[in-house]
Amino acid sequence: MNPPPVPAAASSFSSAPTMETALGPGDRYDEFVILRELGTGSFARVYAVMSPEYENPVALKLSRIPINGETMAIRALREIRALQSLHNPHVVHILDHGVGSDERWYMIMELLRGDDLLKVHHFHEPMDPIRATRLAYEACVG
Repeated sequence: MNPPPVPAAASSFSSAPTMETALGPGDRYDEFVILRELGTGSFARVYAVMSPEYENPVALKLSRIPINGETMAIRALREIRALQSLHNPHVVHILDHGVGSDERWYMIMELLRGDDLLKVHHFHEPMDPIRATRLAYEACVG
């Protein structure tokens, strides 16, 4: 027995990346060309990308699933507003934000250079209090 055909509207995003599919170098997400993945969280993945809108590579934070309700939209907007309100050289700047063709939320941010915090400290071990204080101070004062 054959499965029933998939309606056209339901299949229009069938090839679009889903929560289980990461994008790799050379893949495209709308106008963005993926250079590499920078990190993954429970809500979103972050990629280094090129875009015709920007001269240099930028960071693309892309929700792992489409925005499908008010709760997700509020969460995304809350994060955008929080980051836009911070003016500190140690906090990434948001350049743009929107919703992609597959209805996933995204933020375009400046691409920072430097070490990943996970490479600097192993979080399964306690950090030296003096070092922790210095890092917190630098993050707060810029």
